[in-house]
Amino acid sequence: MKRRIIGIMFVLFMVTMMISGCTSTDAEAEANGQEQELTYTPVEVSEVARTSLANITTINGKVIADKDIMILPTIPGKVKSVAVEDGDLVSAGDLLFTLDEKNIQSQVNQAKAGYDMAKANYDMTVEQVNTGKKSLEQNQALVESLLDNARENLINTELLFEAGAPSQSQLDQARLALEQQETQLQGQLDQAEMASSDQILEVAKSQLDQAQIAYSQAQDALKDASVTSPIDGVVTGISIEAGGLASNAQPAMNIVDMNRVYVNVDVVEGLINQLGKDQGVMVTIPAISDEPFHALIDNVVPVPNARTQLYPIRIYLDNSEGAIKPGMFANVELALDVKEDVIAVPSQAIIFKDGLNVVYIVEDDKAVEKEVELGLDTGSEVEIKKGIKVKDKIIIKGQNYLANGGDVKVVGGSE
Repeated sequence: MKRRIIGIMFVLFMVTMMISGCTSTDAEAEANGQEQELTYTPVEVSEVARTSLANITTINGKVIADKDIMILPTIPGKVKSVAVEDGDLVSAGDLLFTLDEKNIQSQVNQAKAGYDMAKANYDMTVEQVNTGKKSLEQNQALVESLLDNARENLINTELLFEAGAPSQSQLDQARLALEQQETQLQGQLDQAEMASSDQILEVAKSQLDQAQIAYSQAQDALKDASVTSPIDGVVTGISIEAGGLASNAQPAMNIVDMNRVYVNVDVVEGLINQLGKDQGVMVTIPAISDEPFHALIDNVVPVPNARTQLYPIRIYLDNSEGAIKPGMFANVELALDVKEDVIAVPSQAIIFKDGLNVVYIVEDDKAVEKEVELGLDTGSEVEIKKGIKVKDKIIIKGQNYLANGGDVKVVGGSE
């Protein structure tokens, strides 16, 4: 019995040793396998492709309404009623306010009286000028006749003086008398010419024209006692009220077209030649959304603002939903140094090594070092002019731990 127990214990001991030995062998084998697997470098790759590159510059601007129309009556008048309030939407032709016709009629009567007076003055001036011209012709003939007689008398006196009849003083008096008569008669002719001058007629005609315009405006104001909106838009800035006065020198209100608004930005001289009409930009209005939307440059002013010496750029935005309000701030992203259809890689893929710019690509699970020539650098991507080709698998993570020809395993990215 005792031998039997000892035998069983021996068997159990051998089995335990065998199990222990197998476990140790498996652990060593697993450790060796892990050492072999860790001889490669895990990397992430990206497939090389052609794309468009640009440097993006962000400039701040302000939203302004496309149309902001000031509403003024043609002549001042008392306000009879106001049909709208600030913020109302109106269409072209909608009634805005009315003026008191009685008050306007009084101004029409005054303008008519002024016109009648100017017309009477003009007619009288025309008659005076015509009469003056006829009188001038007659006076010129009479003056010439009188002067001819006076000159002839002087000649006769000079002949008698040579014969010894009159004295020197009498001759001098005759000459002086002729000069005085010439001066007097010429003065009369000048006055007659001035009275018949066309300049007097032109002044009277100008006064008549001004009175005619004032009268016509007053008549138009009577017709326009009911003031309507010239465009579709939103009513803003009402400055009148019923019973008050509406001036033709200060807006009674404004009508703002908000279906289209624009962003005005100013750029420096170094950027102006890289921008043009219909060039695409991205606009963000933080008050509405952080998401940018596409818009087009509508106008590039080639002359700088005299005060800021910056060049104005206008970008129109569609605002059919009315969410964009004038006065909001906008961020405009301008694409500069644009290059189309070029090979580009992420900036982090490029390593500066031994004075050269290099990248690593994957070929047959090996890291292959490639020297590259760089072009445009946008900060996130870099143009590659030479060194790699489309569809190469370029390493974008793990490249700093590689050597040329080293084993790699792609664990992420786009293969």
